[in-house]
Amino acid sequence: MHPIEWLRAIARSEDLPHADLASEAAAALAALADDPLGMVPACRRLLDRHGEVGPLWWACARLLSVDDAEAEARAIRSDLAADQLGLSLALDLPQEAAVALLGWSPLVEELAERRPDLLIDVLGPEVAGDAEDRFAELGRAAAGVGSTPLLLIEAWAVGDRSFLGPAWLEDATAAAERAGVETWLLVGVGRRLPEPLFRAARKRHGATGGRWHVAARALGVERVSRRVEPLAIACPCPPELL
Repeated sequence: MHPIEWLRAIARSEDLPHADLASEAAAALAALADDPLGMVPACRRLLDRHGEVGPLWWACARLLSVDDAEAEARAIRSDLAADQLGLSLALDLPQEAAVALLGWSPLVEELAERRPDLLIDVLGPEVAGDAEDRFAELGRAAAGVGSTPLLLIEAWAVGDRSFLGPAWLEDATAAAERAGVETWLLVGVGRRLPEPLFRAARKRHGATGGRWHVAARALGVERVSRRVEPLAIACPCPPELL
């Protein structure tokens, strides 16, 4: 497939997990290594369509900061594949814990496979209407095994003071606070961005619209009680993305 067609397919994708989208984008962008002037607009177009995806910003920033884009793309894909978030979380969670995850991601299946003792509830966009009941049920399930209910939020992008997540982030977090449910923030590879880049991501996401717009919400990091971030890989901050 021609690199431009490959990039267009990635831009049109609506359901790829964030890490997979960033990995595919890195490979496709590396195919433009012989055209460095084309790399910047290609990155910007992808970010116009997927402005909420932290790993995509992270991948683009790394590719725009090196001379050998092909080698960097291989490193990006290797780093994403080496993410230990699921393993770290499986080791940290109490036995027979009752947990709610904010939205579906591959992490849900990984946790279910690694920790079949867990009671897992996935909270979708409808959470605003029944969050109180869902957390009450979670609390009863946790009390039955002497555990504490938890809300797990997998961040889409993280800055110094806030993070991005799905649109129902605020409703779920507020309901968890009212129910006395502890909230953990899960930070996978590529989600942590330098503050200027995170602000650019929030601004770019807020400016997008139409069928490509994926609603996201920002929340202050002070609203979570614990962060799980097993592998933090530095992200440059190229001016081309600001």
